[in-house]
Amino acid sequence: MQDRKKYMLIRVDLCTMSDFTDNLDNLLEVLARYSIKATFFVSMGPDNLGQLLFTRFFNKKFIRQVCCINPFKTYGLKNLMNGLIKKGPILSDKYRYKLKRISEQGHEIGIHGYNHVKWSNYYMTMKSSEIKEEIRKSMNKFKSIFGDFPLGFSAPSWGCNFNTLAAEDEHNFLYASDTRGNCPFFPKINSRVFKILQIPVTLPTFFELLSGSRANRNSVVERLALKIKQNKINVFIVHPCQEGNINKDIFVNLLERLKNNNIVYVKHKELAKEKLINRIDIPVCEVGSKQVFGAFRDVGEQLR
Repeated sequence: MQDRKKYMLIRVDLCTMSDFTDNLDNLLEVLARYSIKATFFVSMGPDNLGQLLFTRFFNKKFIRQVCCINPFKTYGLKNLMNGLIKKGPILSDKYRYKLKRISEQGHEIGIHGYNHVKWSNYYMTMKSSEIKEEIRKSMNKFKSIFGDFPLGFSAPSWGCNFNTLAAEDEHNFLYASDTRGNCPFFPKINSRVFKILQIPVTLPTFFELLSGSRANRNSVVERLALKIKQNKINVFIVHPCQEGNINKDIFVNLLERLKNNNIVYVKHKELAKEKLINRIDIPVCEVGSKQVFGAFRDVGEQLR
């Protein structure tokens, strides 16, 4: 992919019921309007959003981040009760028909773990067997819907370490997207090089940009557009509860801004297959940690 085009991957994370409501329909309509095929990563297990908010309620950093959005408008009061006041639904069961619709529209679907809250809160202390079980359950849910195992995996909240990467190796994914970084790479921790290709998120989210000191809805589109580079893989992440809802206007503005900018949209599996033809050309990079606004703890970061 060494030419004058700008390659862009739109990654859509489906983590809660709020991502599957009309917000998803809104986002699918926007993607269809611009003829974009995206990669959707789905949390296949329970929506425990209320439990997540409760366990982090007394964390000052988390409260400061939550104050930058309207959680009631973003998620809805009913969905904020999931896992706290009431048992959260199994997302892959409740929205099976919507997942099939996404696939029928030509988008790629990968898995985003099973219990999103459990992974986000406890992956650092989870035993290797627990991590493998979380992945196994999500893969089996996927297979029950689509008849085969998924090609891609993304760790909830970019939560990755030695044990999670080792578990991914055992499950033989084509690629994973667990990190923030600047280009596809093979991850390395403690002298071990893992075999699953990492396709990191390379661009800041609208949430991060709007939460900064220069936050301005009129300027974030231009600031983000300037970060999309030629001869580089650009990966942007969206959530239907935000970009299909409160941030839909600026997402549309971004796509409109890029419409005549020589952008080529590709899915994760297409990029992975092309890159893996010449594995020797893919860099090996250490995986460290990075603070990202909106994340409860440090996230996995590609180090040069």
